[in-house]
Amino acid sequence: MCLLGIGLWLPTGVDDFAVPDLSVVEADFLSTHVQHNCYAPRAFRLMRGQSVPVPESVGVTLELSVDTLLDGDD
Repeated sequence: MCLLGIGLWLPTGVDDFAVPDLSVVEADFLSTHVQHNCYAPRAFRLMRGQSVPVPESVGVTLELSVDTLLDGDD
């Protein structure tokens, strides 16, 4: 599942977190909630160099490279 605006809780301090532009998370990510819309690292997937299909509900057939989504590059 791809989401915008959720935080990755960092283990380096009580108020340390990062909010990526695009997050790819496990389906059960809600069970890893820490606080303030931040979730434990185990909920996130590292996706560099892979492809993400666009859901059929969008109405187009297209597969986007994760690098393109994250960096704007091919």
